[in-house]
Parts: sequence; C-alpha cells; structure tokens
Amino acid sequence: GYIKVNDSVSSVKFISSILVKKVNNDAVISYWSKFNEHCPIVVNGKVKDNTVSIAYRMKRDDAGKFSVDSNLIGKVCIFFPTDQKSDLRFHINAPFASTVARDNIRYCDENDKLIEALANLCVESLYYFRGVKMLDYSVYEALPTIRDFNNNPNSRYKIFAEKIKTEFEAEKLFITEQGDYQKFSDVMWASTDIKIILPSLELGHYYQKNWLPRFTATSRTEFFIDQFKIKEFTIEDFIDSLEEDPHFFDALFSVQNAQYFRTLYLLFAHSDKRETYQSWFDKKTSRNKTLSAVAFILCEDKKLHSIKDNLFLRTDYQPKHYLKNPIYVDISLKDNTQDKNIKNFLLSIGVQEMSELVDTEAGLSNDTDSDSVVWLDILEQFKNNPESILQYKDRNIFLARRVNDDKEKIYRVRATECCWSKEVAFFYDDKYIFAEDYYTDIKENLPDIKEVFVKLGGKVTPEIIETYLYDDYPMFSFLKRERERYDTCIRTDYTIDGFKWSKLKEISVNNLFDVALLLWNLVLKYNNKNILHIVYKANASANEQNNLESSLVYYLKRTPWVPTKSGYKCPYEFKDDDLHEEFKYETPSLLLEAISKRPNDMVEQLKSKGIEDENTLFLAGCDAEEQQLAREYIEKLRSQKQKAGKSLTELSESSDREQLLEEDDDDDYGVSHKSKNLDKRRIKLEKEFDDREQETICMNKVTLKVLGKPNSDEKNFVRNEYGSRCQICNAEGILTAKGKRYFEAINIFNTGKLDDSLQIKLDLGWNTLSLCPNCAAKFKYSQLTISNLIEQVQNIDINSVQSDFFDISIKLENKPTTIHFTPKHLLALQVAIKKIKEIETDGTF
Repeated sequence: GYIKVNDSVSSVKFISSILVKKVNNDAVISYWSKFNEHCPIVVNGKVKDNTVSIAYRMKRDDAGKFSVDSNLIGKVCIFFPTDQKSDLRFHINAPFASTVARDNIRYCDENDKLIEALANLCVESLYYFRGVKMLDYSVYEALPTIRDFNNNPNSRYKIFAEKIKTEFEAEKLFITEQGDYQKFSDVMWASTDIKIILPSLELGHYYQKNWLPRFTATSRTEFFIDQFKIKEFTIEDFIDSLEEDPHFFDALFSVQNAQYFRTLYLLFAHSDKRETYQSWFDKKTSRNKTLSAVAFILCEDKKLHSIKDNLFLRTDYQPKHYLKNPIYVDISLKDNTQDKNIKNFLLSIGVQEMSELVDTEAGLSNDTDSDSVVWLDILEQFKNNPESILQYKDRNIFLARRVNDDKEKIYRVRATECCWSKEVAFFYDDKYIFAEDYYTDIKENLPDIKEVFVKLGGKVTPEIIETYLYDDYPMFSFLKRERERYDTCIRTDYTIDGFKWSKLKEISVNNLFDVALLLWNLVLKYNNKNILHIVYKANASANEQNNLESSLVYYLKRTPWVPTKSGYKCPYEFKDDDLHEEFKYETPSLLLEAISKRPNDMVEQLKSKGIEDENTLFLAGCDAEEQQLAREYIEKLRSQKQKAGKSLTELSESSDREQLLEEDDDDDYGVSHKSKNLDKRRIKLEKEFDDREQETICMNKVTLKVLGKPNSDEKNFVRNEYGSRCQICNAEGILTAKGKRYFEAINIFNTGKLDDSLQIKLDLGWNTLSLCPNCAAKFKYSQLTISNLIEQVQNIDINSVQSDFFDISIKLENKPTTIHFTPKHLLALQVAIKKIKEIETDGTF
C-alpha cells in the first residue's frame, strides 16, 4: 500500500487531499484544510522555535464544492494522536511535553502556551475561510462554543471557544443571506414567513440590518449563534413599527401581490399580542385606533384599503337590497385550517362576510331616515323564517337613547344592551332605552318589532331569577350554619334579575306609578311556590332549611311600593277597595298572597334597639305554633327540676329530646356524635368486661388480617354511627335497589384469635370499620403496624377534646392517611384494648 498527498486538489491553497491505499483494499481519499503557525517559546531562558498546526476535515459535494465536516472528533497530536480528549471538532498538533508513555500531554506552562498559540491559529483560520467565501454555517458547526464545555468548565481547551466568541463579537464574521459578512450587532434572524413579508433589501432599507441565513433548530449552528443573543425579528416588531407610523410600510405594501398579503394576514392572525379576535392587535385601546389607519388589505379593485373601509369577503350571495358596488378582499379561501385562521382574522378586524344580513343592515344609515324601510325587510325575513332573526343578535339594529340623555341624542345598539321602556330600565343597569318615537312610520308594526326585540335578548319586563344566597341576605343571622361546608353547602335565593333592592323605595319617593304597575303585573303572574323561600343546606347531608322568606318576598312585603288611593303602602297594609283601577285583580297569585301576609315585626324591633342575641332573635322570629311548643317543653322541664334535683341542662340531656332529629348537630355523616356522658359510659363498658369469667388471652396473637365478616349487629352499629360513609375517604355508599347505602364492614383485628367468651362481652362494633369498597381493599392487603395503631387509640383523651370525630393515622399502599372515629366508637375500642391487655399472660404487646 501507499499514501499520497495532493496539495493542488483545489484552487483554494490551504485545501489538500490524502489518498490512502492499503493492500487488498480500495483507495480511500480524504480532504483537509490545514493551517500552520510558528510559535517561539522561551524555555529555561532559551527560545525554542516551534510550529503548531490545526486541520479541519473537509467534505466535497458532487459539484466539487468544499465545506467543513463538523462530525470529526478532534485529536490532540504530538506528530501522532494521543489519548487526550479536547472536545474540539478539528485536529491540533504541536510539540507538546508528554507523559512517559507519550499517550497524553502534561500540565505545564510550555504546553499552555502552545495551546494558546493553537487557539490564536484557530481564530486566524476564520479569516482564511472568509477570504475565499467559505466561512459559512459548516464552519460555525465545527467551531467550539462555551456550551461544549458545560460538563468540563475547567478544560484547558475552553480557551478556543472564548477567543472565537470574542473575535465574532468584534469583527465582521457573520455571514448574511446576501453572502457578505457583518458584525453580530448588524444581523437579525427570523422565520421564513417573516422574511417573505420583509425581504433582505427591505430589512436593510427600513432597519439597517441584515438577515442571517436560515438554520436548523437545535443544531450546532443554532447553539453557536445563541451565545451571541442575536435578536429575533417577529411579527410583533413589525406591528410595533406600524403602531409608531401607520404609513411606515406603504412603499413596501404598494408593490406586493395577493399571495404576499395572505402570508401577512396569517402572521397577524398568529400574533402573540392578540388575546382574542375581538381584541386584536393588543390590549391597549390606542393600538386598534392607530392601526386602523394602515392600508394593508388588498382588494379586488387592486387598491389597498384600511379596516376603516367597508370591506367584504365574497360568498355565493349577491347583494339585492341596499349594498351597491361592495368592495371585496382579493383572496380565495379554502376549507383548511390555515385559511380558516386567515378568515377569522379578517372577520375580527371588521371585514364582513357577504350575506343578506349585512346587505339588509347596510340600509341602516346614520341619519335614521331609512330605518322604517329596512325594518319592513327585517320583519319580512322574520315572518318567513323566525329563527333567521337570530343572525341579528350581535348587530346594532335598534335606535335607542341613554337613560339620562336628552331626546336629541340617538344611538344604534344591540337588543341585549337595551330596555324597551324607561319603566323596565328602572330594574336594570342598562343605559339604553328603545326609541319608540323613531318608528312612528311603522307604528302598526311595533308589536312585531317588540317580538323581535325579545327574541334577540332585549328586556321588556323585570325577571325573577334564582340566585346564590349571599351574606347580605336580610335574614342571614337566622340560618343554622353550624358545620357549613363550602363544597357541599347549598344556598339558593330568589330575586329580580339585575335589581338592587335599595332602589325599591324610590318608587314611592319619586311617585313612579308606571314602574309600580309594571312590578305589580309581574307579581300577579307568578304562581311558583319555590320562589317564596330560600333553600339552605349547611352540608350535603344536612336537612334543607327553606322556611325563611326569599329576598324577593322579604323586600316586596316590607317596602311601601304599591300606589293606593291613600298613598304608597306595603302589600299587607291596604284593602282591595283602596287599589287604583289599574291594580285591580280577580285571583291573587301565590307571590301576592305571600307578600300580603303581615311580617313578624318583633325581630326588626329588637334589632332596631340594638339587641343582637341570637337566641332572643330566634325565639322572636318563631311563629305562634313554634313558640307554643317551645313553651310546653320548657314548662315540662321546670316541673321536673325540683323533683329530680337536676339542672335544666341535665334534664334536657336525659329526656326524650335526644331522640329527635338535631339539625344543628348534622355533620358530613348526617348523624350527631356529640358526647353526652363519656365517663358514665366508660364505667359501664369496663363493668361489663369485669363481670365475665377471666380468660387467658395474649394480644401478641392478634393480627390485622381479616378472617371473617362482622355480624349484622356490628354492621348496623357502624351504619348508625357513620351513615354508610367511609371512615377513610368520607365517600357515601352507593344506593342499592333496597334503598340503602352499600358499604363494607371490615374487622380491625382478627377476632378469631380471641376467646369466645371475651368476644360475647365486647360492646358491639368496637372492632368494625365502615369502609367503601376501594378503601376496604386497600385496608385488607396493606401491611399495618398494630402497635402504632393501638398506641394512638390509647393516647387519645376523648373528654379533653371537644370533637365530633377523632383521627387515627395509618398507611395504605405506603401513603399516609387517617381513619375517622366517633367518640362512641373510639371509646368502645379503648375499653376493649385496655381490658384485653389487663388479662394477657405474658405482659408484652
């Protein structure tokens, strides 16, 4: 075999080829760009004249063009490769001082100087490449970056990346799209679409910058350029220039075709500063106004228009009513995602899609003279197809006045922001009132116009609605809010939509007879009993509280808003013969009956005198029947007080009262668990254990593995305690066909290892848990520590903590969680554990 070097392979002097021919193998040829530099170094007072070299491997395409091969793993050579790793993508060679094995170079000043000389030679090679127009992205990919040394920040070869970065920051070494070289401060990069709307020549003209050629994302070229923080030019920068000067790009736009503007519309549609199509270009109100003057929409008349002009997208519909010679945008749209984005953008800035709707609406001019004619066309459409009128829902087709403006000012508004009359407007915050006097030419059509008005969302009467029961509800203090949970609480009230009840008194103050009549007619038509009372539930399992008046009934009853022959009065204060003729009625509605009942004024009187005691106010608010029951109950307790020698509280606790439903003690389980007399119960349980025959039992044998199912009595015990809810996750059991909630009763301890006599004497349910199927499965097959569970049970002092539930910490599937116990259940478990420990024989646990 042989090796042949050819230095004349190219007109570029520093490129050569090396042909290697091995015996019985084909010849292999490689191309190299090699650079040498003399490097005199002082060693021990003597000057040594050394030569250092670097070599880039080159690639040659079919056309004979050379480029740098960045895939080379660079070697550190001392006339031959060593094992030294450099993280470079070109070879370096110098007379380094090496180890004895000559496989690595030593750390010394002489070698550091040689490496610095090689780094300078690498920088110098950039100018050789630039001189022959070869300093392109292939060279950038082969050059080291600071990023290359992130995993080895103290590398002696990092100096190459630092010197190259410094040189690129100072000199014209960045290649541009036009093939010349500029400083990094004079170049920008952008997406391909941006370069379409702002080509290189225009970028230089408008911004005095140059485009970098396109590069691949996440490539070594991108990593190289990223370290210089070169600005990306985006569509937002383009828009910013238009905001500063709407005519900034007039010359550019004037010579473009429809395809150019299609790209521009698409970029505008994807602008990050546009939150929604309705708030394009920016949140600032000034931006829309400024950009509305930009002529950037090319139309079929071959002229550029701004969004101030009345522009349309062409459809199959041909104008036949009021549009004459409409201006169409010069664009053809297909049914694809890109064209849909363009269409949505154009519609969002004011371009309209041609239709009979916009054709008809065009007749509604600012002088209002043509409104009557146009409305006849609208009513004809409504007559032929009632649903077609919905296309006008967001259109300003109604003439209206502001509530407090003079009659000369008129506005075009949507139905949804307008009231039919000033009487209706009294109940809403809408600032517009339908200008009926502008429709005198078609007065006979007003009923039809009103029907259209209603269908499009206009307000013609106050509306009673269901709403949330807010804290400002006038009888809020009477709610039984103990154990209220925000996630399961139900709070429902009824009121007049959009109305502030403080305004109701203005009817009598300002003698608003027509407003009162409108409200009176509303009251007469409501026979829904649900609106008469609030609905309140403190939590999901609590009983509904709906005996209190809704805000609607409360205020209508207590405010003098009904005009009578003797003045304005509350609904319960007048007789029917005192009503004006307009207020006469045949049959009262349920709502009228409710507000005509005299309220219990005692509560209001007490509050007005500063009395805020909840018990006093509650009793004062009770009706006669409730007060009589409370009186009989208290008198019964008083009669027993002297005989029993107990206080009223003690008598109350031992009476039949505890068997009634105690709504104010409801909790998540729907059962009251407040402790009555724990000490007495504890003594009773312990006595039951002591009365049995003593048996030898060892708690060491008790495990947490369940062998059998709890009996029906034990299951009933936990059902009564927890209301079929899970003691771990609090989930409610699934409702079965029999009307009961399904849950699984799981044993805590393996009672099969306990003596039969001991089990008989245990209080039912002490060893049983109420669990959902999911938690039951986890509990059965989890490794639980018995000693930890028993220790927690024994250390809880039920008497000292006033709580409806006590938590025991466990781990299920290696995740911490808790089991909730009622005081009664926990007490039984405590006593059982205590007595079993007392009789175990070996004294260990």
